[in-house]
Amino acid sequence: MYEKILNDNYILNLYNKISIYEENEKGWAHHNLQHAINVAEMIELILMGLFYNKVFIENAKIAALLHDIGCINGKENHPAKSELMAKEYFKKKNIKLKYEKEVLSAIKNHSAGFDENNLMTICLIFCDKIDIKKTRVAKEGYNVVGMRQLQYIDDINIFINQDIIKIDFIINDLLNLKELEDFYFTDKVFKAINSFANKINKKPIININNQKWNYNQ
Repeated sequence: MYEKILNDNYILNLYNKISIYEENEKGWAHHNLQHAINVAEMIELILMGLFYNKVFIENAKIAALLHDIGCINGKENHPAKSELMAKEYFKKKNIKLKYEKEVLSAIKNHSAGFDENNLMTICLIFCDKIDIKKTRVAKEGYNVVGMRQLQYIDDINIFINQDIIKIDFIINDLLNLKELEDFYFTDKVFKAINSFANKINKKPIININNQKWNYNQ
């Protein structure tokens, strides 16, 4: 079902409109299809590592794929808009999801639901917030102090075992760490990591190029 939705022209057209809108409005960060796919792939990796069943994982990936479709006219109140659009889309396409309630809750609360009990919501928040690699930077973002540092984050690796969840940001030597740490969104990244780690009862380890990131949140 995930692949079917991913290749649905209706969804592709929505993300195309979002990309055009963000370019015209000079948005800093992409909320495009690539971001949605990045988040879905991270969710799959994490939930597989936590041994969730295939149906739950696919439903969580669908939540990731649709979580930003409400950005079609801007970011304001987009989680609620995305939830409504997803609900209408499921009805129109006669899509029945086993975990539809969790999917819609995750979409609705993905921006600020750090204290939610819904594991899918917390996982979506985590993956959404840590997708700060170079593919997130929109054209205007290269001119914004803090945001521009994301262009030097090449990749993000996640490792989970019985005790820990390790997040390793792979960076270019050109990254100005102080500027990145002063960027307001970095607080949200660490908050999402800690919230998710607490939810799954694992110790978070956050590294840059395999060295501990000593960031004081």
